[in-house]
Amino acid sequence: MPKQTTYQAPKLNHFRTGPSRAEVAERLGDLTAFSDRYEDLVEVLCNAAQFGPNEKAERSYTDIRAEYLRRYASIRSMLTAFLEISAEDEASGIKLMGRPLDAFELLVAPKSIEEFLVCDDGNMISRLTRTQEAITKYRDHLRLLATRIL
Repeated sequence: MPKQTTYQAPKLNHFRTGPSRAEVAERLGDLTAFSDRYEDLVEVLCNAAQFGPNEKAERSYTDIRAEYLRRYASIRSMLTAFLEISAEDEASGIKLMGRPLDAFELLVAPKSIEEFLVCDDGNMISRLTRTQEAITKYRDHLRLLATRIL
């Protein structure tokens, strides 16, 4: 008859249900870095919508877009939890990229300012409002969480 072994659970020194203070600070830092690029992007998009595309705007958009996408990838799962989802966004994503996109992704889906303006479906202001609200809600959540960590 084979010898039976019993499983012994590891001993835990503490029980934690949420992120540590350091993890919250890191998430807040990631959000702030993304938010800075987001604000730069909004400025470029609004100027282009008002004054039209130009060489300087195209360079700025290209540079900001690359960093924005890199930073967004690291916080997307947390940030989209605070984003009001829109069926129009998903449909626009499918039309532009062949897959559903969220409002943050749609702001940088086109590869150029000129393409962005041509593809504008009239929902840019709504997207900007909803994305700004999501950033604010996530930032408020992290700040509140930081006050509750022992």
